[in-house]
Amino acid sequence: IGSFLEWSLPQYPTFVDGRPEAFPAGFFQKTYIPMQESKEKWNEVVQEYDIQWIFAALTDATPWFRQWWQLIQQDKSWKIVYFGDTTAILVNLNGQNRDIEPVGKAKTLELLTIDK
Repeated sequence: IGSFLEWSLPQYPTFVDGRPEAFPAGFFQKTYIPMQESKEKWNEVVQEYDIQWIFAALTDATPWFRQWWQLIQQDKSWKIVYFGDTTAILVNLNGQNRDIEPVGKAKTLELLTIDK
Protein backbone atom coordinates (compact mmCIF):
# COMPACT_ATOMS: atom_id res chain seq x y z
CA ILE A 1 0.00 0.00 0.00
CA GLY A 2 2.81 2.39 0.93
CA SER A 3 4.55 2.04 -2.43
CA PHE A 4 1.32 2.79 -4.28
CA LEU A 5 0.73 5.88 -2.14
CA GLU A 6 4.28 7.10 -2.74
CA TRP A 7 3.77 6.72 -6.47
CA SER A 8 0.27 8.17 -6.71
CA LEU A 9 0.54 10.91 -4.05
CA PRO A 10 4.23 11.84 -3.94
CA GLN A 11 3.50 15.19 -2.28
CA TYR A 12 2.46 13.35 0.92
CA PRO A 13 5.19 11.57 2.89
CA THR A 14 4.73 7.87 3.56
CA PHE A 15 6.09 6.48 6.82
CA VAL A 16 6.78 2.93 5.61
CA ASP A 17 6.13 0.63 2.68
CA GLY A 18 6.80 -2.99 1.80
CA ARG A 19 10.40 -2.49 0.61
CA PRO A 20 12.72 -3.23 3.54
CA GLU A 21 15.76 -2.40 1.42
CA ALA A 22 14.53 1.21 1.09
CA PHE A 23 14.89 1.92 4.82
CA PRO A 24 17.92 2.47 7.04
CA ALA A 25 19.47 -0.59 8.64
CA GLY A 26 17.72 -1.26 11.91
CA PHE A 27 14.55 0.74 11.16
CA PHE A 28 12.28 -2.28 11.40
CA GLN A 29 13.97 -3.65 14.54
CA LYS A 30 14.37 -0.31 16.35
CA THR A 31 11.22 1.57 15.30
CA TYR A 32 8.65 -0.29 13.21
CA ILE A 33 8.26 -3.48 15.24
CA PRO A 34 8.52 -1.81 18.69
CA MET A 35 5.87 0.78 17.78
CA GLN A 36 3.45 -2.05 17.05
CA GLU A 37 4.25 -3.86 20.30
CA SER A 38 4.00 -0.89 22.68
CA LYS A 39 1.29 1.74 23.01
CA GLU A 40 3.83 4.19 24.43
CA LYS A 41 6.24 3.68 21.51
CA TRP A 42 3.30 3.92 19.07
CA ASN A 43 2.27 7.28 20.55
CA GLU A 44 5.87 8.56 20.38
CA VAL A 45 6.15 7.66 16.69
CA VAL A 46 2.74 9.16 15.85
CA GLN A 47 3.78 12.40 17.55
CA GLU A 48 7.28 12.49 16.06
CA TYR A 49 6.18 11.84 12.48
CA ASP A 50 2.78 13.58 12.73
CA ILE A 51 0.97 10.48 11.47
CA GLN A 52 -2.56 11.49 10.46
CA TRP A 53 -3.85 8.45 8.58
CA ILE A 54 -3.04 4.78 8.33
CA PHE A 55 -3.48 2.43 5.42
CA ALA A 56 -3.17 -0.96 7.09
CA ALA A 57 -2.61 -4.18 5.15
CA LEU A 58 -4.83 -6.63 7.00
CA THR A 59 -2.97 -9.47 5.30
CA ASP A 60 0.03 -8.82 7.58
CA ALA A 61 0.29 -11.98 9.69
CA THR A 62 3.21 -10.88 11.87
CA PRO A 63 2.61 -11.12 15.64
CA TRP A 64 3.52 -7.45 16.11
CA PHE A 65 0.95 -6.33 13.54
CA ARG A 66 -1.75 -8.48 15.16
CA GLN A 67 -0.87 -6.96 18.54
CA TRP A 68 -0.96 -3.44 17.08
CA TRP A 69 -4.28 -4.12 15.31
CA GLN A 70 -5.89 -5.04 18.62
CA LEU A 71 -4.40 -1.92 20.22
CA ILE A 72 -5.46 0.52 17.50
CA GLN A 73 -9.06 -0.71 17.47
CA GLN A 74 -9.33 0.20 21.17
CA ASP A 75 -7.64 3.60 20.78
CA LYS A 76 -10.23 6.39 20.74
CA SER A 77 -7.70 8.65 18.98
CA TRP A 78 -8.14 6.65 15.76
CA LYS A 79 -11.24 5.96 13.70
CA ILE A 80 -11.62 3.32 11.02
CA VAL A 81 -13.10 5.04 7.96
CA TYR A 82 -12.68 2.11 5.57
CA PHE A 83 -12.55 -1.62 6.21
CA GLY A 84 -12.23 -4.13 3.38
CA ASP A 85 -11.05 -7.69 2.88
CA THR A 86 -7.37 -6.77 2.76
CA THR A 87 -7.11 -3.12 3.82
CA ALA A 88 -8.30 -0.74 6.51
CA ILE A 89 -7.94 3.04 6.52
CA LEU A 90 -7.84 4.88 9.83
CA VAL A 91 -7.63 8.59 10.61
CA ASN A 92 -6.11 10.36 13.60
CA LEU A 93 -8.89 12.20 15.42
CA ASN A 94 -6.38 14.34 17.33
CA GLY A 95 -5.08 16.01 14.20
CA GLN A 96 -6.55 17.42 11.03
CA ASN A 97 -9.45 14.94 11.25
CA ARG A 98 -10.69 16.00 14.70
CA ASP A 99 -14.09 16.93 13.23
CA ILE A 100 -14.74 13.50 11.75
CA GLU A 101 -17.29 12.45 14.39
CA PRO A 102 -19.88 15.17 13.76
CA VAL A 103 -19.21 15.36 10.04
CA GLY A 104 -19.07 11.63 9.43
CA LYS A 105 -16.29 11.55 6.84
CA ALA A 106 -12.57 12.07 6.88
CA LYS A 107 -11.15 15.23 5.38
CA THR A 108 -8.03 13.28 4.37
CA LEU A 109 -10.04 10.98 2.13
CA GLU A 110 -10.44 13.95 -0.21
CA LEU A 111 -6.72 13.49 -0.95
CA LEU A 112 -7.48 10.11 -2.47
CA THR A 113 -9.40 11.64 -5.33
CA ILE A 114 -6.91 11.85 -8.15
CA ASP A 115 -7.77 14.24 -10.95
CA LYS A 116 -7.82 12.56 -14.33
